[in-house]
Amino acid sequence: MNYLHSFQAFGRHGLSGALKQHLKAAVVYTRVSSKEQAQNNLSLDFQLKHIQQYASRNGFTIIEQFGGTFESAKTDGRKEFQRMLSFVENHTDKVSHILVYTVDRFSRSGGAAIQLAEELRRKYGVSVLAVTQPTDDSNPSGVFQQNIQLLFSEFDNQLRRQRTMAGMKEKFERGIWCIRPPFGYSILRENGVKSIVLNKQGQLLKQAFVWKASGMKNQEILEKLNQAGLYLYKQKLSAIFKNPFYAGMVATKMLDGRVVEGTHEKLISPDLFLKIHQLKNGTRRHYEIIQREDNRDMSLKVFMRCGDCGEPFTGYRVKGKEKCYAYYKCRGENCRGNFPVMNINDSFLALLQRIVIKEKYIADLQQILKRNSPRSASLFEIPSIGSIWENGDHAIREKLQWLLFPQGLQYHKETGIQPCVTDPLFTFYDREIN
Repeated sequence: MNYLHSFQAFGRHGLSGALKQHLKAAVVYTRVSSKEQAQNNLSLDFQLKHIQQYASRNGFTIIEQFGGTFESAKTDGRKEFQRMLSFVENHTDKVSHILVYTVDRFSRSGGAAIQLAEELRRKYGVSVLAVTQPTDDSNPSGVFQQNIQLLFSEFDNQLRRQRTMAGMKEKFERGIWCIRPPFGYSILRENGVKSIVLNKQGQLLKQAFVWKASGMKNQEILEKLNQAGLYLYKQKLSAIFKNPFYAGMVATKMLDGRVVEGTHEKLISPDLFLKIHQLKNGTRRHYEIIQREDNRDMSLKVFMRCGDCGEPFTGYRVKGKEKCYAYYKCRGENCRGNFPVMNINDSFLALLQRIVIKEKYIADLQQILKRNSPRSASLFEIPSIGSIWENGDHAIREKLQWLLFPQGLQYHKETGIQPCVTDPLFTFYDREIN
């Protein structure tokens, strides 16, 4: 008796891609790279027409179309592209191919595109097929050929970018702003000539610079602008005041730190811009702000809040003629208090010296601190919690602070350091501090 027919139901299949060689059910993806191409170019219709003709000649059934708009292929985070991938993942039993006009319409991300195409084949049994560059990816030779095409698309994209960046740098060096202008300017095109001109918002910003030069605070300037119908947040206004473009200058990363005089319309004079930033003859005042990665002595930043306005402290260093001075600074717009780091740290250390850890919690606390620094184990040989903080690195200090005072602390120049809540939950130590 022949049992083979009965056992067919127990046959084991290979990769999902091998099961779809007989299918010719496809989705179509078309795209262009810019909005102008999508609006003024027949490329999308041209792509779709050729794909449909190829599908008709080769017996493909088109079950869905995606794209039809402008999307950059430098990354694979495109909206329509992701919608297509989601459709393929949710209809693996119906889709066998993704049809595109050329390989670079699918992606220009090189290695990432190769990985994505491989995943589509291996996981979903779906092939990417460029109708003008057809390859048979059911064998290693075809896959290799397609991978070369995807890599060349990335290479071509990098060459285009290099040429574009070189052209942009040349224009910047001549003072020509060739990208989107900052807030307050508009692009005007007349008789094929593009120019950058002030708009109504720019006229209001001009008055804002005048107010700033007179010593007016940013918050007051924002209120006046709001009354005039121009709504900005304070970070945006600060960035505007720091942008030399408004003084007729061009400064971009492409110029490697150089600043050139621009050809665009000035919002304010260079003298007014320099006055705002307290610059004279190209030199700053005699001190400068120093940024350091080693902020161990400023570990109370953010953790410590101002007792007057409740805003967290930030920290900075001022380089004087002979040495550096470290300060905590309140972030409050109407407060801006400055406090020597040494004074506040000493006050906090005095508070810690009065704390006695419950013996049953020492092991737990030690384990938590170990996660932040291998040095923490040896620190527990030191008798007091204050000494642990004083000798710990930045990570230990921060972790210890938040464990002991989960709500943080407040500092007032008259009353000193106080908890942010009147009755904090002391997890690791007695409620009554000795």
